[in-house]
Formats: sequence, structure tokens, C-alpha cells
Amino acid sequence: MCTMLSAILLLALAAFPGHADCSAPAADSTCGEKAVLRCGAPAEPGVQYRHLTWYKITDDPQSSRKGLISRNLWSNSTKTYSQLERPVFLREDSSDLVIFNTTAQDSGHYCCLLSAPVGHKNQEAFIRLKVSGCLEEQAGSEGLWLEIILFLAVALSLVICFICWVCLRNLSVLRESRKQGPSEKKNLRLIYSPSSKGPSYQHVCV
Repeated sequence: MCTMLSAILLLALAAFPGHADCSAPAADSTCGEKAVLRCGAPAEPGVQYRHLTWYKITDDPQSSRKGLISRNLWSNSTKTYSQLERPVFLREDSSDLVIFNTTAQDSGHYCCLLSAPVGHKNQEAFIRLKVSGCLEEQAGSEGLWLEIILFLAVALSLVICFICWVCLRNLSVLRESRKQGPSEKKNLRLIYSPSSKGPSYQHVCV
């Protein structure tokens, strides 16, 4: 049973190669400033790698990779991917990725891939970028507090309405009981009824 579970786990990991490593090193940047992501992919000595490619790991369940920029290490030519939403750059003397004027959307996991020639293994490394101090974060925080205050106001209004309803219902019951009034006492009188067997008395309510 344990062997089967281990095999299923290995297959699941192999099915999602783009999954970002949770223990990836982190790079911090302030909104509007430059971010430099260093490629930590270990290069084997003596191997002439073909390409250096940077990807951003998406937030979808498959954690797929979105290509950003690639450099042909043999011809030293660089190209960007067509789906690139904003410009990124590679340093001339290194494999570091440079992002200017960072925004909150730039936060996330990135992957640096070294494509090896036939007979060798590709090397890759992940890095996490955290951009702080953006207006979007402040607006999101203010929006969250506004939602909390609105929720508390609605809850308090419902409680007040319930208390008012209970008070009105009790007041209505009290008024109905007062309208009916207490039971009146009946006056009992003795009525004399003569008969052949002797006088008799009856109680009559008046």
C-alpha cells in the first residue's frame, strides 16, 4: 500500500514540472523600483548550454510556466516571448533577470532554465519575488477593512431589529391581556322557593 502511494506521488510530481519550490530563495523589491533576480541554476563544468530562459510560474492549479525572455548562449542573441505583458531584460554579463518599475503583479515565483545539449541534463532553479509598498496593496487593505465594518454594521442592525421585534411583540401581548380585564366576581343571592316539603333555597348568580 505504501509503495503504491509513493508511486502515485512521484507520478503527480512528474506531471507538474512547473510547480514552484516552496523553499525557493526570495528577492525583495519596493514598488516602482528595480528588481534583480539571480539565476541559481547549477551549471556543469565543461557543458556548453544552448539557451538560458526565464519563466514566471502562473497562479493556476497547474502552476504552468509563462515564458519571459530567452538568450541563445551560442550566438548571444536574446528574444522575448510574444505573451510578455511588460518588458524584462537580461544582464549582459550574467544570467540575472532585471525588472524595472516593479508592480504588485510582478510578485510571484520565477524559474531560470539552462537548456543543455543532447546527452546532458537541463538545470533549473526557482526564485520568489516579493514586491511591497504598492498602492494596490494599500487599497486592498482598506477595502478589506471596509468590508469588515460593513458586515459588522449589518449584523448590528439585524440584532437591533430583532430586539425591537421582541419588544413590540411583548407590548402587543400585554395590551391584549389588559383589554380582556380580570374575571368579574359573581354575586350570589339566595332565592326563597316555598314548597310543600318545606322552604328551600337556591344560589343564583347575578
